[in-house]
Amino acid sequence: MSDRSVSFPGFHAALIAATCALAMLTFTDDAIGQDKCPGLAASLRPVANAWQGPAVQITAERAATNAPVLDIGRRAHVALPRASDVAALKLSVPRPKGTEGHAGLLRLRVNTSGDYAVAAETDVWIEIFQEGIDAPLDVSEISRSLRCAGIRKTLSYRLEGGRAYVLQLSESAGASVDVLVQALSASQAPSK
Repeated sequence: MSDRSVSFPGFHAALIAATCALAMLTFTDDAIGQDKCPGLAASLRPVANAWQGPAVQITAERAATNAPVLDIGRRAHVALPRASDVAALKLSVPRPKGTEGHAGLLRLRVNTSGDYAVAAETDVWIEIFQEGIDAPLDVSEISRSLRCAGIRKTLSYRLEGGRAYVLQLSESAGASVDVLVQALSASQAPSK
């Protein structure tokens, strides 16, 4: 009996290299922005991409002094207490009775000045306050174009580096919500 198997030197290595190259093309950073959300503005792609990462578990607090820091660039699954238990809740716009739901406070540490997006999976009310100031920051842009990525709404704010901020979530129908704060025009690495 003779061995009639034919060997092609380098064939297996070339096949493995081609498979790896194809895998790298399939899983680029823009995969979410281009495949799930065709036509998505380039400025919102970082939000859609960061949203796809795993969510960290965090519990919003009833007072800003005890509130945990929300990492910029990392989606968080935020547990919210009942709004009636949040004594420090600042309502910039009067809300109708019966819409209180759940609410909570988180702190933000911003190292680099720039535009930042706050994305949420629901229509939770989102406001950012600079620590020590009672008026919320102005929203520079509102977008609902990320529903393709599972994000219900995105609000953009101009935040200054070196300042402390409080993110207030209110009027949530549920006791939890996924939230992400993502740098849009600043080169901010996820905070520690």
